[in-house]
Amino acid sequence: EQHHYKHGVLLLSGLRPEDGWHWKAPLGTNTDTYITSVLDALTTLESVPSHTMFHSEPSVDFFWEKGWGSGRSIADAAATHYSKWADLLHTPAKHTAQRLVGSTDAVSLRQPPIIGGHMSHHDMRQSNLAWHPTHGTVIVDWSWASHGVKHADATTFLVDLHKAGVNVDPYLVNYFNIDYAKLLIGFWLLRVGEPSAQGNDDVRFHQFVSAISAFELIERLAAHVRPAV
Repeated sequence: EQHHYKHGVLLLSGLRPEDGWHWKAPLGTNTDTYITSVLDALTTLESVPSHTMFHSEPSVDFFWEKGWGSGRSIADAAATHYSKWADLLHTPAKHTAQRLVGSTDAVSLRQPPIIGGHMSHHDMRQSNLAWHPTHGTVIVDWSWASHGVKHADATTFLVDLHKAGVNVDPYLVNYFNIDYAKLLIGFWLLRVGEPSAQGNDDVRFHQFVSAISAFELIERLAAHVRPAV
């Protein structure tokens, strides 16, 4: 509601936890309300035309050029990261990572997903949105915003929730874009091998876990929609 920019500093109204704002999924009965509210906000965001708003390279093209479209071996990257971090993974995640290392061909993309004429945030993690039971959802950190792919933000959001141990299975059929998840897997797996701006491996480790989580959700959705034999 209030903002001010001066000398390179952007000041915004604070959305404080002590005032009832949640910067991650609340536990208990509010979890589903939180997820539904955020997904509704992302659906509204997708209704915003983007053709007059952006003139730079779409984020989707950047993810493609730095991932599957780069020509680098994502299979080798996955195996390298697994060797480095396997001991830090919980047993279920370790098993999923093993399957990912052996299945990169199954999630590879030959071309990027089709970009639509609507806005997407492209970094839709819990830490980039605030939710209030009365006031709803507020989204922050728009540095990656550009032309979008259908359900791109919802897909990233569900991956982040799943990584945090939240059950997102009821939302996969309607909100999870498999091709966009594959795009992110390729981008994340190659990004993990680059030096981080923070100078430590925490960010890269979490990107590796995000790739594992996205792969597991692809598996779950495939199992859910597979015709009965």
